Amino acid sequence: MPFRLEPLDLVLILIAALLLFGPKRIPETARAIGKSIREFREAIAIKDEPEPEARAKVAAQKPGQEPAVSRAAPAGKDELEPTTHQTTEKIQSG
Repeated sequence: MPFRLEPLDLVLILIAALLLFGPKRIPETARAIGKSIREFREAIAIKDEPEPEARAKVAAQKPGQEPAVSRAAPAGKDELEPTTHQTTEKIQSG
């Protein structure tokens, strides 16, 4: 059973919005929602495009060669930072 929005449903939604936000805030709210949707779509479009560096690496790669994978630690992570398990053991033993 597909979801259908009938004209009466739209009228009820508009009346509820008018009661909740008031006549002055509805245009502001609609503008903000539209801007958010636009930014979301732009972010998705940017995410789908490969970065120029990645494109250059793929273009320089020989056919049949496996891609080079970076084994670097994630940014902001200290490799010497103890794990939760190690910290718990220190607390219990001390």
